[in-house]
Amino acid sequence: MLAGTFAPKADADVIVYFNFEGNTFTSVPAPGPGGLYPLLQNQTIINSPTDPFPPGGLLVTPGVGTILNELVPDVPTTNTALELRGNTQGTANMNCFRFGVNTTGYAQASLSFALQSLGNGTQFTQMEVRYSTNGGANFTVTPEGLVTINRDGLYHIYTFNISGAGNTANALIEVCFTGSTSNNAANHTYLDNLQISAVVPEPATVASGLLGVMGLCWYQRRRLIRSLLPRRSCTKAGRWRRT
Repeated sequence: MLAGTFAPKADADVIVYFNFEGNTFTSVPAPGPGGLYPLLQNQTIINSPTDPFPPGGLLVTPGVGTILNELVPDVPTTNTALELRGNTQGTANMNCFRFGVNTTGYAQASLSFALQSLGNGTQFTQMEVRYSTNGGANFTVTPEGLVTINRDGLYHIYTFNISGAGNTANALIEVCFTGSTSNNAANHTYLDNLQISAVVPEPATVASGLLGVMGLCWYQRRRLIRSLLPRRSCTKAGRWRRT
């Protein structure tokens, strides 16, 4: 597992899953493979309006996918993956695709996918994941920053921490690639089995937070009451009197 040490928790819910088996850019809708994932959302991948892939650079291609990062018991029928290609200008532009996700009520969100890089050395070399919580007005890069793509010709799983996009009804996720300086026919970057997992905060965690707030309020109220009580001082004769 690459892209840092962040990993999704075992008890996390899978809320988005793209396996591209329908030869479309649409995610697997609820209830999902085998009915085991009832919380899957219906989302669609689109080319970024600000940092798009060039024409022909964002495709779904059959026969090139993988079982890595696949949900059980999902079974590939066309073995399709997302195919990504760069430009022909000889410059390493940033090329991104995006999709939406509803993370309301969730925390500790993570994004993962399987990625394979093939080519003559001019294919994509790095990638990053960004998220927006204000409809795309601003994007924040995940803590992993720019991640180097393994170009050994094999599929590898990459995981990114998108916790900052938690508890947002209209979060946007962008997956961006850079370093490609040509769209040579031998250059292929394949992405498959993209997942977003997130955790519902435990009631004990929420309760402890509420108790902490209540305790602080009680302490402040007690201090206020004490400050309003009349003070007592000692006279020279040693007797207490109210002031």
